[in-house]
Amino acid sequence: EQIADEADKHDNDSGDDSSGGGNSSEPDSPSEEPSQDPGGEDAPPEIIYDSLVILGTRVMEVYYGDPNLNKLPRFADALNTFAANNPELNVYSMVIPKAAAFYLDKSPSYKQFAGRTLNDLKNLDKLYSDQVQAINIYDILMAHKNEDIYMRTDHHWSSLGAYYAVKQFASDLGLPFQDISTYSKNVREGYRGTLYAWTNYHDVVKNNPEDFVTYVPKATYTYETYDQSFQNPRKRDSFFHYVGDNAVASWYLTFIGGDSYAVKIKSDACNNGRKLLVVKDSYGNALVPYLLYSFEEIYVVDAREFRIHLDDFTEQQGITDVLFAECTYSAIGNAYIQKLEGLIK
Repeated sequence: EQIADEADKHDNDSGDDSSGGGNSSEPDSPSEEPSQDPGGEDAPPEIIYDSLVILGTRVMEVYYGDPNLNKLPRFADALNTFAANNPELNVYSMVIPKAAAFYLDKSPSYKQFAGRTLNDLKNLDKLYSDQVQAINIYDILMAHKNEDIYMRTDHHWSSLGAYYAVKQFASDLGLPFQDISTYSKNVREGYRGTLYAWTNYHDVVKNNPEDFVTYVPKATYTYETYDQSFQNPRKRDSFFHYVGDNAVASWYLTFIGGDSYAVKIKSDACNNGRKLLVVKDSYGNALVPYLLYSFEEIYVVDAREFRIHLDDFTEQQGITDVLFAECTYSAIGNAYIQKLEGLIK
């Protein structure tokens, strides 16, 4: 199936604030030059390219965060409002860090912003009402930062990073969960993701492609995609959509076909009666394969595209649990928050 290349959609997750919050304390970005500051003996070579940092063979976006709390309260208020309007539901928030949260500390030019993610997550915890349970995945990701939990050439995390996030989610909820050793590992070589185009096809990315890895569960399931009004269902064999070698930069769209569909999954591996709705940006797509053992039914909708009010949809589908899962850029992105408010308020 041909899926459109999204490599040119800079900061597609939030649709806003492509510099990670647009904070006024941002330093001026130098031209594309290696840093003259060695940054310590173990610091990799650094190149600044527009709003991106290339450290060794890793490219990342700088996350400036929301230290003045201009946007996080609005995001938290949306989730608090939804939870208050739906007291019968279990409501969770999983705000997903960008790669900068774990690797920016090695940057001579931007290391002062490395702690902004954790500060924002702590502030969010204080802003949520008692009806919203925060799922802290920062600690488990930090513990595995030396593994391939984020792509080096793409602005997303990896399937392995998503695995650890769902492991934490299931543990917090006391739900069954399968170890990754029970999954089949598929590897596609030669991956150069969205950041290849964003760096104008920089030699560092060109000469250092990575593997694109998916983990396929042994559990059986049924999988349907819908339009954004939850109409026109289409049964499919797998929630891994094939993206061809003519669109290498878009291989992340392998996970549920990207953001174009609302999806419904019925798992044969779980019969606990719990129905999960995941409201997400593109980071949430990679969570799906690991949820089959914890929930009987899983619905996934993109907050930027879905057209049904969440109060109505959860009632129509008999949802028991709702997980809001988006990256930190989205949690402080005006455009994303506005879309989320439209589904809630």
